[in-house]
Amino acid sequence: MRLADVDGDGRADILLAENAGAGRLIVLRNEGEGRFSPHVITQGKPIRGARAVDVNGDGRPDILVIRGDEIAWWENRP
Repeated sequence: MRLADVDGDGRADILLAENAGAGRLIVLRNEGEGRFSPHVITQGKPIRGARAVDVNGDGRPDILVIRGDEIAWWENRP
């Protein structure tokens, strides 16, 4: 689990990665007032690690995922 303002609204969102089960990568978008809405980014293969980092230097956190046989990058676009 990681915290990052993925949608740029000034509130910390939650990044969750499953290493078992459905192998989902989920962003829980912070709606404010303690409310979060889930958005499944991908699923199907176990995720060993996930990070929210600005890979391309545009000021928005992208998502890097490590699986058994690959590293994937989801670019954060407006």
